[in-house]
Amino acid sequence: MAYSISQVAQRFGVEPHTLRFYEKEGIISPERTSSGIRVYTEENVAQLEMAMCLKSTGMPLKDIKRYFDLVQAGDETLDERLKIFTDHRL
Repeated sequence: MAYSISQVAQRFGVEPHTLRFYEKEGIISPERTSSGIRVYTEENVAQLEMAMCLKSTGMPLKDIKRYFDLVQAGDETLDERLKIFTDHRL
């Protein structure tokens, strides 16, 4: 299923510019149509859900970005990801 920026913004109760900011910061990466319109996949929505959850805990965006970068790097980063959470909890 594919969603527009308006649909995703409404789903999460944020403005579209918030989603564009998250994209600019490299936290989410929606696909683009040939005309440049953002298209959000189920994976993008799941990533955004995780990012919003982390943000609601007060985690800084730089740490959220780092977490997603580590996820992309694979399972060998599990210890580093755990450290982000434990450091944040303290």
